[in-house]
This record gives sequence, structure tokens and C-alpha cells, in this order.
Amino acid sequence: MKKKPKLVVLCIVISFIGYKGLEYLKIKNVFDEMYYTEIKDIKKQTANGFPKMKQIKSWDRKKVQTFDDLTIINEQYKKEFLKQDENLTFHFGYTDKILSFVYTKKIDNGVFLQMGYSYFVKEKLLKVKVNVTLSGVDELDPTTNKEIEKYLDKYQISKEFLRNKSNEILYNTVIKDWVESYDSSFTVKNIGEVTIERDQLLK
Repeated sequence: MKKKPKLVVLCIVISFIGYKGLEYLKIKNVFDEMYYTEIKDIKKQTANGFPKMKQIKSWDRKKVQTFDDLTIINEQYKKEFLKQDENLTFHFGYTDKILSFVYTKKIDNGVFLQMGYSYFVKEKLLKVKVNVTLSGVDELDPTTNKEIEKYLDKYQISKEFLRNKSNEILYNTVIKDWVESYDSSFTVKNIGEVTIERDQLLK
């Protein structure tokens, strides 16, 4: 009879280790780490990842009550940690398991340069794309690379600048700030197993 309590405890320990093991196996790179930590923080109302970062604006996370196809969790950098006319936002898709972050820089009245980073958790794939968006002007947003290049040429934005800026945002801002705030398994130089695809404007 005395063996039963020990058996129960042993089962609990094994289950816990198994759960932690599965959790660990899911995390192959720094973006997995960001994604799963954010979801866990929201669900359990903890503050281990983005809520702990000094760069991130605080907000009432208790407002996220449901987790379904429509659930998108947003985080935003504080202005004081960015340069003038810059924005950096994060979006976590719950069901589709996508982490995206978007860097925006105003280059003229109503004209904005954007760099979008979309990480697909299931595929371990990060796609990086350059866009130009328009606001308050009587024109449509350019959609093709050829249309985008016209704006880049107009404002003398070179491909070299785009490559350097996209790497700066990815490595020296997003990843660097994360690994300095979170007890990460990764570093700026070792981000884990991930494929990065960059569009033609970054090549």
C-alpha cells in the first residue's frame, strides 16, 4: 500500500518531464522561442517574454479572453527605443501559428518604407519583404517590385541600404533585444534552425 503514493509521484514527475520535453522539441530557433513564450504569457498571465522587455509598450493582456482563428496578439516598441519616424510592431497569429513583425519608416508625407518579417512556425521559415505604403495621398500602394522600385529610386533608397537596414532590424534590434531580456537558448550569432527567404529587393 505504501508504494502507491510513490507510484503516483513518479507518474507526475514523468508526465512533467514528458511535457517539458515536448515543449523543448517544438523550439528550434529564436522565433519559436518568441512565439511560444508569448502565447504562454498570454494564456497563463505570466511575464517572461515580451511583457518583461523594457522596449515593449505595456497593455492589459487580460483583454485576450479567447483563443481561436480570430485571435491575433499585438505588441509594439516604445518610441524612445527607435529612431525618429520609425515604428516596430509584432503580431502573433494563434491558430495559423505565424509570428510577424513590421518595421515602418516615414520617408515623406504620406509615404512609408516597410520591412515585413513573417515567421511560419510549422515550416520554420522566415520571409522578409520590402514594401512601400501610402497614406493620405491619391494613389494606390505599389504592389509589384517594379512599382516599389520607382519609389525607392525617387527617394534614393539603394538595395545596399535595404539589406543593411533589414539585417539591423532583424539581428541588432529584434533578436538582440530579445536575447538580452529573456533567458534565451539562442544568441544573435546562433538563432537556431530556420530558413530565411528574402525578396528580390534584398538581393
